[in-house]
Amino acid sequence: MKSSPTGYGGGVPYDKLERYPQLKVLYAGSGFAKEYKEDRPHTFAWEDLVHSKRVTEKTPGSCISCKTSSIEKIWKDSGWGYATRKMPDFVAMGLGSIGCTNCHDPKTFKLRVVQPGFREAIADRGIDLSKASTQDMKTYVCAQCHSEYYFEPGTDRVIHPWAKGLDAASMYAYYETKPKGFDRDFTHPESRTPLLKAQHPDFEEYSGGIHAAARISCADCHMPKQIQGGKRVTSHAIGSPLNTVESSCLWCHKGKTKEWMTTRVRYIQDSVAELSKACMDALVQAHEGIVAGENRAIATDVLEKARNQLRQAQWLWDYTASANSMGFHDGVGSLRTLARSLELALKVSSMVTP
Repeated sequence: MKSSPTGYGGGVPYDKLERYPQLKVLYAGSGFAKEYKEDRPHTFAWEDLVHSKRVTEKTPGSCISCKTSSIEKIWKDSGWGYATRKMPDFVAMGLGSIGCTNCHDPKTFKLRVVQPGFREAIADRGIDLSKASTQDMKTYVCAQCHSEYYFEPGTDRVIHPWAKGLDAASMYAYYETKPKGFDRDFTHPESRTPLLKAQHPDFEEYSGGIHAAARISCADCHMPKQIQGGKRVTSHAIGSPLNTVESSCLWCHKGKTKEWMTTRVRYIQDSVAELSKACMDALVQAHEGIVAGENRAIATDVLEKARNQLRQAQWLWDYTASANSMGFHDGVGSLRTLARSLELALKVSSMVTP
């Protein structure tokens, strides 16, 4: 397992709660306050799910959608019925982790998507996967799991909130419609703010960036072509493109050097990380401000407005923070989203501060 040369992301499972102590406040009331580690590679997906402190006997089966190559058979056997079953049922089956068949048809080896929620969501966007180009499929096979979702109340179906668009503001507008009664992921126990938790919106972030505009797929960078046995093949050692700069980056960025590329990426990620930290500090202050304001018995309508703005501010920050690229997939968009988050968080503090 490697970490990214810039220090952001990678496959080393460091403790995010320890590195960013603000998260213990921001995620209070959710499972992420119990455990939040950097993800390991695909081969560890099932193991890490089973042993996660966030998983309990009440955790819905929806969680297996992106963690096992058995999802295709389970879906064929029971449809969305698997989502309402509980995780202990599937743990007892001893399922395997993500494998070849999550992305490849076992007979033809062609690229395919098996995650049922993504298949439904992409169809709702007017895209027929059976007619998608190979270049597009090289993104969709990754996007089926590297994307934002929630579990539909009552059915626990995996829903991608894309009806109004893929950017952070559009997804927030969708969530504000309270689809099928879904209005929050958790409630903060101190500020009593109803909050949303972003789930690695990598596809959505990428979709707003320059690489998507240039029709560069996820696999082009994260699974570059390499020469093996005299043949040009696709690498399946999926990881940071900075670990394979020559084949991942310089194939397009001709005339640049490995050092230049790494420095450029680090500059973008450092800039996003700095603003993200400012947002975390401001959000913590906003939660504390609401608690203090409630203790002073300030007007109920002021508190309600403050909570609504804090909910939006935390979502905008979390959208960027929960994606895996530390903003690189869409540097300008990430900074814009974080700037709006910071603006709203500071407004909350001013609203409840005497």
